[in-house]
Amino acid sequence: MTDPDVSIIIPHRNQVRQLQSCLGRLIELGYDCHDIIVVDNGSTDSLDFISDYPVQLLHADKTASPYIARNLGIDSTENNIIALLDVNALVEPGWMESALELLNPDTILGGLPHRPDPRSLDAYQRFDYLYAVIDPEEDHPIAALPATNLFFYKSLWTAIGPFREVRSLGDIEWTKRANESGYQLLVDPDVQFKYPFKSGKAFTKKYRRLGGGKAENRSVPAPFWYVFKNLLPPSPHFVRRMHHKNIREKMGLSLIQVIALCYWVKLNYGIGATRYWILKTAPSHDG
Repeated sequence: MTDPDVSIIIPHRNQVRQLQSCLGRLIELGYDCHDIIVVDNGSTDSLDFISDYPVQLLHADKTASPYIARNLGIDSTENNIIALLDVNALVEPGWMESALELLNPDTILGGLPHRPDPRSLDAYQRFDYLYAVIDPEEDHPIAALPATNLFFYKSLWTAIGPFREVRSLGDIEWTKRANESGYQLLVDPDVQFKYPFKSGKAFTKKYRRLGGGKAENRSVPAPFWYVFKNLLPPSPHFVRRMHHKNIREKMGLSLIQVIALCYWVKLNYGIGATRYWILKTAPSHDG
């Protein structure tokens, strides 16, 4: 039996099919006994179907940012425990029960995506899985967590402050801020969900967006050096870490593919950051 004092918060923007699947899965597993809050972030698609689901619908239309939506959802609830869930995540049985066994007021807990079958993925998707998913077997402490699937107490969010209202990487900045303030970051492999990994143009777009997020969150102290170093080939350490994980996870990428995709990620981080700085410094034509 899970604690009823939980709010599941799902930011959404023009992903109707994914939202229907996400909500259907939560209901199928009985999690509709909790508060489910969908925060729409300026969709142009119709949301008339939402009345068919036992959820609360909020609107965060100020600007396109999932962190604005998450802040609004968290602020709107009086429940003690927050579960953040991406719209394209499909939770597995025992998802919440496993999380609540480990969660305490001083902890932020993340889940892990279900290991996909590499036979159903192309090289981009396999590498996206290897690079994007936290590796619980690495021996260094976790310094930040993505908001794809997070559990924490609302009191922690109040103490740390809200997410920065940015387009990308606001979750990394927020969890890093929490960690630096003494809160513990954990990942539990039993808090599991299915998640789609990016292919082709979507892969490239993702890593350019994340490069822009690094610039937007001011995590790049020297812009010129950041761009320059991302033009350089990937370091042996980066390649070795990805290839070791590739072998362990049996993703089937060749060493040449791993090297090429490590380089492609770096280049797109640099391109994304450069785009952000160009747009930020461009003169405004308003008025």
